[in-house]
Amino acid sequence: MNEFNRRLTFSRVIWVGDQVLMETNAIALETSTNEFNTMCLEVARASDFLGPRILEEFGGVAFFSQTGEPDQAPPATSDWPGYI
Repeated sequence: MNEFNRRLTFSRVIWVGDQVLMETNAIALETSTNEFNTMCLEVARASDFLGPRILEEFGGVAFFSQTGEPDQAPPATSDWPGYI
């Protein structure tokens, strides 16, 4: 799992109570709707990519299956300045 985390920027994969979870952090004290949407999208994309690989390598059962819904587009505008 450390190998997966090494490839991620702000998200991370963690092992908690016999579950593999993914999380991310906000770097500001306040989070705008656009920032929150971006964080959710980042975790969703990383989960979609890493989930099958984690199951293949370590076994187990996926708690959620992929919905098959079309990929959501990132927010059109952002009032967030980005990372420095």
